[in-house]
Amino acid sequence: GDLEVVRDGLDLPEGLALDAARCRMYWAEYGARAIMRSSLDGNNAEVFIDLGDRSPTWLWNSVEEDMLYWMQADWRLKRTSLAGDGSVIEERSTSFSGRSELVGGVAVDTGVDGDPQVYWSHPESWVINRLPWSGEDPAAEFVYADEAVYEPRGISVDSVGRSLYWVDSGPGFNDLRRIGMDGDGNSNVEVLRDGFAAPMGLAVDAG
Repeated sequence: GDLEVVRDGLDLPEGLALDAARCRMYWAEYGARAIMRSSLDGNNAEVFIDLGDRSPTWLWNSVEEDMLYWMQADWRLKRTSLAGDGSVIEERSTSFSGRSELVGGVAVDTGVDGDPQVYWSHPESWVINRLPWSGEDPAAEFVYADEAVYEPRGISVDSVGRSLYWVDSGPGFNDLRRIGMDGDGNSNVEVLRDGFAAPMGLAVDAG
């Protein structure tokens, strides 16, 4: 279809998430250090969360939980309820919290029994990590072998089809990849499409 600019003048925008139930969209403004929201046509824009001295990067709308997850530039993983006003924020501490490194994407799998599983990519460490939201379990490297992943960026999950997708912009990669989420990771990685030029974002329509 025709490309339409719904809003301009943003300050270093990064992640984007849609809340179709409320006809809203959320985006991370790295420069403004805030998570913004508006109607789907770009009108009625407002600050949803002012993060003060921290910048948000990638977002994920966990529809089943009605939760917005995000990563910050200091590698802190957070979430808030989309039914609220953004004032109640939960943080999941990880071994990466407080670092100052290039941040990759974030995605949440709610198709498992019990706790949601959070995935995030780490381009500078050549790995995709996984951890349960609750508890003190450390993050586990899910995809990490040299031939499986190099510089993962945008990631997405299909909780019904039980697959994790990501785009990889590393040298010799520049492709779209997929792996099953119910295995031990790292094995049976599929290259679905290649020949890209430094891919970054990714969205999966599992419907």
